[in-house]
Amino acid sequence: MTREFNSVPHATPDFSSEAAGKLAELLPEVVADGKINIDTLKTILGLDLEEAPPGSDSA
Repeated sequence: MTREFNSVPHATPDFSSEAAGKLAELLPEVVADGKINIDTLKTILGLDLEEAPPGSDSA
């Protein structure tokens, strides 16, 4: 019988970059100059977006 161990990464993954990468794969049209263009993303998602409550700081 052979013992096999899964290696554990020594560094914590950068979830924001991973998420941006997944967005870029799924919706390449939202990428501009190597960054996610939030206005294009909002246009694509349209009515599926949740609006920020009045008085909240969305920036």
